[in-house]
This record gives sequence, C-alpha cells and structure tokens, in this order.
Amino acid sequence: MQTAFWKKPIFWTVFFIILIAVLIPLFFYFFKKPILSILPSNLLGKDIAQRTIQPGHCLILEKKFCSLAEVIDWTNPKGERFKIIGFHLPPGTPLLVPIDGKVTKAKLPDNSVAKGSKAQVVDPYNPNPLWHTFTGDLEFDDMRSPDLKKGATFGHIGNTGITNAGGYNLIFYIIRGIGAKSTPDIDQLKNLFPSIKL
Repeated sequence: MQTAFWKKPIFWTVFFIILIAVLIPLFFYFFKKPILSILPSNLLGKDIAQRTIQPGHCLILEKKFCSLAEVIDWTNPKGERFKIIGFHLPPGTPLLVPIDGKVTKAKLPDNSVAKGSKAQVVDPYNPNPLWHTFTGDLEFDDMRSPDLKKGATFGHIGNTGITNAGGYNLIFYIIRGIGAKSTPDIDQLKNLFPSIKL
C-alpha cells in the first residue's frame, strides 16, 4: 500500500521551507520600524542614518550647512522680482523637512527655467499654506509624496552638476497661498535665515 503524500518527510520539509520563506518577509514588512530602531546606527545604511540628522537653525539642512546660504535677487518668468536663497552644497548633503507636512517631488521639464528636480513641503490642512520649495540638483530614493515630520530626511544633493541662478545646486524659497494669489513670504525666510540680509 502506498503512503499518502502528506505523510512523507519530503512533503513536510518542502512545506516548512515555503512557510518560512513567506512568513519571514511578512514579519519584517509589518515590524520593520521596531526592528530597525533597536539596531545600532553603524549597522544601518545611509537611508536610515540620514533620518536621525539634527537640523540646523535653517531647519532644511544640518547646522554646518545653514551658514552657506546666499541671497539671490531672482526674476521669475513673469518678470516679478523677489529674494531666494542659494547654496553650493557637496553631493550627498541631506535635505530636511522644515515643518510637519506633505512632501511632493518632481523632475523639472527640460524646457523649464529652473533645472533639475523640485520638492515642496506644505501643510495641506492650512487654508493659507506655506510652500517650502527646494529646486536644483536633488535626488530622491523614490517619488512618493509622504506625510513627514519636521526634521525628517526626504532627499539629498545629487552629483549631476545641475546648477541654477548663478551656479547654485540648491535654491530654496517660501511661497504663501495658492495659485494666482501666492506670494513670496520673505518674513518666513528671515525666520529661517536670521543672519543674512534679505
């Protein structure tokens, strides 16, 4: 008489291998944050380590980079003039979220005045929102638009050589409002960069 296939040791061996191959990835998928939080930072990769960076007074970069801010007199395609902030930053410099909010990311079209990529951080629940705008040689791990907490890393300076407005690889400015009623918010910019004349 032939033994039923489920009574054979080879069946159970294969069954347990498949079960483990499915359960271990599911376990890590659902418990990734607690597992990573107990590991020492020197075992973690660049992506995780960047999330623990302390922002400087400018809130968008580490302290050692905030002082590199330079004021630029910018004229937009409509002919409107306003002041923006430019940086010459080394590749890999982490970019930080200055407020709790939603981060949107986009690659700028080739015919755009500004070159590279653009990211904006906004509080979507504010009826008169502030748009913290980053433009230039920006790189992102993905193009999702997550809700992030103040101080979180959302990208870094790239190494493509893209520059704007006189050689700056990062341009930063703040716009208040939506659509045609939006205007540059120099007061908010002064709060983040009190040591430079705007």
